[in-house]
Amino acid sequence: MVQQRKYDIFILENLENFISMASMALFHVVFFLVVGFIFLIYGAKFFCDSALHMLRKFNINSAMVEIFLISIGTAAPDLVSTITAILEDHPNIAMGNIVGSNFSNLALGFGIASLVTPFKCNKRVAWVEFPLLAALTIFFTSCCIRGQITRCASVIFLTTFVVYLLFPFLRKKSKNTSDKIGISVENLNAWSAKKSGVVFVSSIVFLTLGAHLVVTSCYHISNFFKISETFIGFSLLALGTSAPEIFVVTTAAKQRHYTICSGNIIGSNLLNLMLITGLCTLIHPLYFAKGSFLVETGALIFITVVTWYIFAVKNVFSRKYGLMCVATYFLVVFFLHKSV
Repeated sequence: MVQQRKYDIFILENLENFISMASMALFHVVFFLVVGFIFLIYGAKFFCDSALHMLRKFNINSAMVEIFLISIGTAAPDLVSTITAILEDHPNIAMGNIVGSNFSNLALGFGIASLVTPFKCNKRVAWVEFPLLAALTIFFTSCCIRGQITRCASVIFLTTFVVYLLFPFLRKKSKNTSDKIGISVENLNAWSAKKSGVVFVSSIVFLTLGAHLVVTSCYHISNFFKISETFIGFSLLALGTSAPEIFVVTTAAKQRHYTICSGNIIGSNLLNLMLITGLCTLIHPLYFAKGSFLVETGALIFITVVTWYIFAVKNVFSRKYGLMCVATYFLVVFFLHKSV
């Protein structure tokens, strides 16, 4: 009896030690995850600031180029995180991040921004960018149904990206609109060439280190809670890497910069599909079970069509549409969590 009691005490003590160690390990993982997201967000900001300064030095004063560059900066966390996930052999995290980022950009980006301030929908976005986004989303979904995104598909994505990139240069240069999009010309002009170079290199270091910390942390969280890497990529990683887009579009809505509200989100989503998917699959083609990501891509197509309809027909993204988008996001995440 005494021996049994000693054995029970021994088991309890070791169980407490194990729980304590597990909690400490989880704390470290969450800490590095937060640090990684901070590095990604500030790395994207430094990248955008230094790149805009270089534009000034080369006298490139196109508003479309500046808006596009801001989209590149806010999409940078997605790019480096996805490439890092593929290189570190976590393809499900990479795929979840691509689909989840686009979904959260549309559902939460437009949703939260319209809840803060209802905004007018840009007609050019409704009839130029949105059809392109819808077509690319359907093509991406068809690749998921086939269970592979090959280098041939990556060439299609990257070719579309090059055409999209050259499109602003084929049009007449527009007047500089830095003030309209919240860029401080004085601050940018005050930068020396050396400072912009140092900041640019530092931004790449921040982005790379942040991506490694975030992807590694997501992998450990997935293992700790026995949750699929796809769900972690779709929810946690995608939400973190979408934070810059959500922040920018919400700030733009407050300041009534409606072009940025529309252009930043759609531009970032196009880059996720054209540049990020194209580059990643060019580096390493992705193969997975046929019919994978059907729920995730189905939800993405649904929110794309709904937001496109609001832009094309309703003209104003009101609070009721914003509430519907935010509710859709949480319903989809809840459903995926229950089905894991």
